[in-house]
Amino acid sequence: MFKQIYEAYDHLSEGDGFTIEDSKKGQRIMNQIRKQFKHWKPSRKNRRAFRQLFENEIERVEENFDEDSKMYKFFHKWLNGGGNKEMAQM
Repeated sequence: MFKQIYEAYDHLSEGDGFTIEDSKKGQRIMNQIRKQFKHWKPSRKNRRAFRQLFENEIERVEENFDEDSKMYKFFHKWLNGGGNKEMAQM
């Protein structure tokens, strides 16, 4: 997961590695996504469209993380309606 995040930030500008400007741009993008979806209420059609994606993500976490890992524990906490404070801090 961290490799994918690094690669996404790395591709925001020319050259190898990411700069402070890349970090700022990436953060602006994430803030806009958060702002856009904060109060999003998906329709039945949206939920059907995203179900397979969501199930694949659950499977990925189950396969790649130990039950004792922070990621695994947080993911299951979030699935059960918790973790809102942690999500707001990300």
